Amino acid sequence: MDNPGYTVLTDLIADNKTQQSLLPPHLRSTDNNERRKYMKRALSAAIEKSLTPTQKYRFELYFCHGKTKTEIAKSERLSCSAVTKALRIAQGRVREYAEIYLSGYEQAALDLKDKEA
Repeated sequence: MDNPGYTVLTDLIADNKTQQSLLPPHLRSTDNNERRKYMKRALSAAIEKSLTPTQKYRFELYFCHGKTKTEIAKSERLSCSAVTKALRIAQGRVREYAEIYLSGYEQAALDLKDKEA
């Protein structure tokens, strides 16, 4: 996930101050590269484990590859509002899972996903 969308994705989780408080104590005082690696793991896990294949595809097109909602809608023959809604739902799921992951409760996130299925 080394692309311009990375900053956007980390901002999806929380602002910098909140991100800092969510990090495990041993990472709060380390350099930015260690924190960045941890955030990348959290985001990757959140995208992989909280989204359906279709949600993941749209999410990555928009946030990682810079496609517009209109472009995604046109390629999938959907309305722009349907894509907007789908991305909002996916963003919420990624945020929720990533915050749980950052809090060290990955199993709880997996349980949450199972409950929703």
